[in-house]
Amino acid sequence: MNLTTLHWEADVPPGTRIEVATRTGDQTKVNTTYYRSDGAEVDKKAYHKLIAALKGDSLNVLVVDEETWSPWSKPHLLSGQVITSPSPRRFLKTQVRLSSDDPQNAVLLRRLEVSFSQPWVGRALGEVFPVQVERSGEDTPLTFFIRPVRRVGDPGIDEVLLVSSGGTPLSLREVRLGSAAEVAAGGGEALGLDVVEVLETASDSLWVRLPDAVGRDEVIAVDVLTALFGHGVSFAGRVGNRDDSGTWQLVEADQEAVAEVESGVLRVLVPSGQVGLADLTLDTKVLTPNGDGINDAARLGFEVLRLDGTQAVIVSVHDLAGRRIWTLEQVRERASGQYEVVWEGADDAGERVPPGTYILRVEVDADARSNVRTQIMRLVHVVY
Repeated sequence: MNLTTLHWEADVPPGTRIEVATRTGDQTKVNTTYYRSDGAEVDKKAYHKLIAALKGDSLNVLVVDEETWSPWSKPHLLSGQVITSPSPRRFLKTQVRLSSDDPQNAVLLRRLEVSFSQPWVGRALGEVFPVQVERSGEDTPLTFFIRPVRRVGDPGIDEVLLVSSGGTPLSLREVRLGSAAEVAAGGGEALGLDVVEVLETASDSLWVRLPDAVGRDEVIAVDVLTALFGHGVSFAGRVGNRDDSGTWQLVEADQEAVAEVESGVLRVLVPSGQVGLADLTLDTKVLTPNGDGINDAARLGFEVLRLDGTQAVIVSVHDLAGRRIWTLEQVRERASGQYEVVWEGADDAGERVPPGTYILRVEVDADARSNVRTQIMRLVHVVY
């Protein structure tokens, strides 16, 4: 079965939470426990030495084959989320955690439901290359390889959805089809933007529809362009079919997707280097906010590098006495990335500031590590 989404019905009062994790696999093992007639547990060897009158029951328990099952997924916090454990698989195991900050309140789980669909292919194996980029913050070409393992009777796939972590934008260069050796060498049949349909989705996602279903022995190479700012980016890949568009099958990271590519992973790392703020640009140093459309606002651009957690980025304007007159704060779940801020020469109350020289300051709420650049300042002049 191809697992799609996880749903539940529950009463969740304020201060309580429900978390559901999943794991999947195709194989199980049987653990047998043996008992004497008096109820004492014995091992298998001792049990079979007992005479029939002293033998009690034996209990068979079906357990997970730890060597072949996936690890527990990250917890699902909302009903209706996509299942991220490898699929299709024969078996699914769920782990439900109910917690409360108030002993007077408790979660009541009424129903847990797993949605599934017919798999489009037996499996979809994927890997991304290269696995590390040379420089952060620069447009870098990456290739996402997908090998559908198609069985007799499988509908096949003609849609691919790539989702990057941390809101990293993706833009499509082209899609290539061919043998594993062909696409690994940069070849194969190139499908340009005039052939491939790019469907509307979020900026951190890329949803492409191919003109036809992928052939039995074909590998898909999706060439994208992206700029990485954190310690790296991970991808979630899914494949689908236009006959039931939006019903996705997970792409599994696997070295066997393309044997000629040394990857086997769906993440790209960024080399160590500068952490914090970088590359601040200001489109004008002289601001004339008089409404004539010329230099009415100052556009400030900058990058935050390798800060992957939730951080506050603060842009403020100060007069030369150090008084703060305008502030803008942005908080992202993953602080790394590009930023653009516009200051229109007004204070926090919306009033135009007097003519003079002002200090534009950018701060990131990072720790005190010596290699973290947490503040950049520039001068801007306001004239009328």
